[in-house]
Amino acid sequence: MAEARSSKRIPLTQWHFAIVDAEDVEWLSEFRWCVLRTRSGAPRYAVRRENKQFIFMHRMIIPAPNGMDVDHINGNGLDNRRHNLRFCTRSENLQNMRPRGGSSSFKGVYRHKRDQVWRAYIDVNKVRLSLGSFQDETDAARAYDEAARKHFGAFARPNFLQLHPETSTEE
Repeated sequence: MAEARSSKRIPLTQWHFAIVDAEDVEWLSEFRWCVLRTRSGAPRYAVRRENKQFIFMHRMIIPAPNGMDVDHINGNGLDNRRHNLRFCTRSENLQNMRPRGGSSSFKGVYRHKRDQVWRAYIDVNKVRLSLGSFQDETDAARAYDEAARKHFGAFARPNFLQLHPETSTEE
């Protein structure tokens, strides 16, 4: 069993903070960190400026090899503990995105106005796959979840948690 690491907070601008492993606090505290927000204003990442460029805290903690990204497993860009960071390709990182909003609050689902149904879809290797039409929005979201787990594995960000993955029919 892995040993539990203690974590600490590093202050950012605008009363926010990043969470890091205790072992990283001292060297990260040598810098002034800011919060980088999404277009909607939500706090997204801890960054600092150097030569007019953003330096991301998570990329300093585990520097990514060329052509790779660093992904926050739990989706919280301010949680920079090492166990929450992993290397991935850009494609894998995009698979793990949160829903952006639209006619549905679920990822991979939209309302087809003319037919008055919910449609589920998934983008795999730059190809959009239709998963079907549904009367119920949550059924469409579940269809997306099943396809996401099949195609994206550990990088899937489903709409619903899978409570008993050992009973899954996946191989």
